Amino acid sequence: MITLGQEASTPVSAGAGKGRVYPKSDGLFYYQDENGVEYLVDIIGATVSVTTTPYAVTGTEGTIEVDCTAASIVVNLPAGASARAGLYRFKRKDSSANTVTLTPSGAETIDGNANLSLSANGFAVLQWNGTEWSQVG
Repeated sequence: MITLGQEASTPVSAGAGKGRVYPKSDGLFYYQDENGVEYLVDIIGATVSVTTTPYAVTGTEGTIEVDCTAASIVVNLPAGASARAGLYRFKRKDSSANTVTLTPSGAETIDGNANLSLSANGFAVLQWNGTEWSQVG
């Protein structure tokens, strides 16, 4: 049995040629493919509530809930090259006239666009695809 937060002395194997999943001392799970390339497995961390602007995504959040009732809020995404593997979840928690704008780093885009606005009570799930941010949900 492997406990989250413990580094396994022998990683759990998915079978010959299929890679393996294992925890590390940082408390996160990793997948190593048959070529030895290591990937962070998608994690679902704590839900973070955001009410001030700007908010910089760290990558440790599970879901980022944004309430822009008091004022419009900009959420800055991490640079794609340093983004953790996995999904980034955003949920707008209000229906005010203010806006929530998800903004990539530098010249990066979200599906070819400079930013993404969340509609009232809307949500978005983003993933870095190696070239740009993609809305996958």
